[in-house]
Amino acid sequence: MFGFFSKRSDQRAKTRASVPTVKFDPKQVAKAIRADLRARINEFEDLPDGKQEQIFDAAVVMAERGRDLHHLATALIDLGVSNGRASYISLYLANRSTALMNVARMRDNGLTEGKWLYSGAPCYATNAPTIAELAMDEAHRTANGRRFLLDNGLHLNSVWTFPGWEPRCKGGTVAVGPGL
Repeated sequence: MFGFFSKRSDQRAKTRASVPTVKFDPKQVAKAIRADLRARINEFEDLPDGKQEQIFDAAVVMAERGRDLHHLATALIDLGVSNGRASYISLYLANRSTALMNVARMRDNGLTEGKWLYSGAPCYATNAPTIAELAMDEAHRTANGRRFLLDNGLHLNSVWTFPGWEPRCKGGTVAVGPGL
């Protein structure tokens, strides 16, 4: 009876060993990303007073671990932030830092242009989005496929932005090689 379980666990171990994984390089969390995380955290008015540094440290660990949202959300919940708000803040900061890292990586590889990729999912999370959320979603949808300089981003709704920077944006950047 117990031999069955040991054979099955041996098969799982072989399967796990053959699945390729990519290790995240924590060096990608540069000073610019840390500065952006600090600025975004300071924008939230509903976070516990005097705890911004602790939240910043948890956000840096989240980014260095390659989007460990659970770590940041748990830290926020432990400080008294509601589950829903902690989830929103964690996802927003993770998406923004990932977008910054992706653009920095493209620039480091000598690329100068990117293409906006709209995910097809709306840039809001409710059944009753605000007018601002609808305008952002429409701007992101119409930006799909448009090229932009990786130094500037794309000018949408009077704001220079990149895919994934704004709250609930699910877009991405596609690298455009020179001469293409």
